[in-house]
Amino acid sequence: MNLPDLTHVSLVLEGGGFRGIYTTGILDYFMEQGLYIPDVYGISAGALNAVGYAAKQPGRNAQVNFRFCEDKRYISVQNLLKYRCAFNLEFIFDTIPNYIPFDYDTFFSSQVQVHVGASNLLTGQCDFFTKDQMDKKLFPVRASAALPLFSHIFYLNDLPYLDGGITCPIPLEQAVQDGCQKHIVILTKLPSFQRKRASNLPLIRNVYREYPEFIRAEEERHTVDSHQRELCTQLAKNNQAFILQPKQDLPLSSMHADEKSLRALYALGYDDARAAFPQLLEFLKQ
Repeated sequence: MNLPDLTHVSLVLEGGGFRGIYTTGILDYFMEQGLYIPDVYGISAGALNAVGYAAKQPGRNAQVNFRFCEDKRYISVQNLLKYRCAFNLEFIFDTIPNYIPFDYDTFFSSQVQVHVGASNLLTGQCDFFTKDQMDKKLFPVRASAALPLFSHIFYLNDLPYLDGGITCPIPLEQAVQDGCQKHIVILTKLPSFQRKRASNLPLIRNVYREYPEFIRAEEERHTVDSHQRELCTQLAKNNQAFILQPKQDLPLSSMHADEKSLRALYALGYDDARAAFPQLLEFLKQ
């Protein structure tokens, strides 16, 4: 397949926990078609998908989720008590590759650059990290997926970080700032989604009381989320963004899923990508 010039094109991936399997389905179809965007921006679950995409391993992220979604080593209250992480990130990054190998060589040599966002607790801002700032432990990716209250804090360059989705749910603005001119945006929420003000703010204020800027980011998260969704819509109207997102809801949450529901959402993403692919190519050619 003759692909258009992909210079200055970005691939932007929203997080969403288990709902990120929708993105996985889309990216698997892209990889099967040989479509590799040179700059991919990922947050939280989107960061995990970005890494699999850069490693050029279609099917791997899906198999990880299908195989381990109901494994208590993967996500459980027991993990929270034992490791201070509901999602056991050490199990995900250190143990699962022993079962389903991850191609580190391809990841680090791939022409696909990843930009992974994590929330800096001191500044309340989202900092981005590229492959050049990672080793095989992929700590920036772990930090990006470390949910407040459900994960321990990660320290990168001696600075504390948690889930990038708190400060930057959809990293489209970062891609624009970096000079990308066209954007493929994959969202995991429905078009009607509107984030509400967090209900757990009293607990957040207590647990993270030494990080006032992070607390402020949590308090303003719903506003930032709304702004970033509006940016997606505006750029799409200007033919600068091509958006893919689920149009139907499934009984699946960010923190809990069964294999059947995951397979259904994965198939939805894969089928949406296949149906939209001709229009996507036209968008990239313009």
